[in-house]
Amino acid sequence: MKRLTTFLILIGSLVAVAAFAVASATGSSTKTVTQTMVIVGHSLGAKGSDGLRHDTTLGASFAVLQGSKVTVTVYNYDEGPHTITAPNLGLNVKIPGAKNEEQGIPSSKTFTFTATKAGKFIWYCSLPCDAGQKFWDMKSPSTKIGFMAGYITVAA
Repeated sequence: MKRLTTFLILIGSLVAVAAFAVASATGSSTKTVTQTMVIVGHSLGAKGSDGLRHDTTLGASFAVLQGSKVTVTVYNYDEGPHTITAPNLGLNVKIPGAKNEEQGIPSSKTFTFTATKAGKFIWYCSLPCDAGQKFWDMKSPSTKIGFMAGYITVAA
């Protein structure tokens, strides 16, 4: 129950931070955006097209303005490490596994990048993950948006 309560609090926080990030990206002259992502393991993850639960990333897709400095904080509740890999944006950031998955204590990783070119860029986890579900998340990342993949859209 403690894990579920913590998870629901984080979802509420994620929604608030995502709303702030969109407002910052569209209305701020400083062009600084803060984005939060939350990774949960398949035990709490969303159901995929195969009907099974999978590693899931909340806040997987977001939009920023070109030239924005983007600070991303990722909280990983899954026991395994993951990456945020977007070659076209120069990103390959390793996110450590949860500090204690059973007690709901995530790892966290913050990184910053500048969105220098406009476009819609896919990111994905480049590490083998979702092992309990035969690596379903790893097959065709563009069809697994919201699981271990998402889009970073950079508007001119």
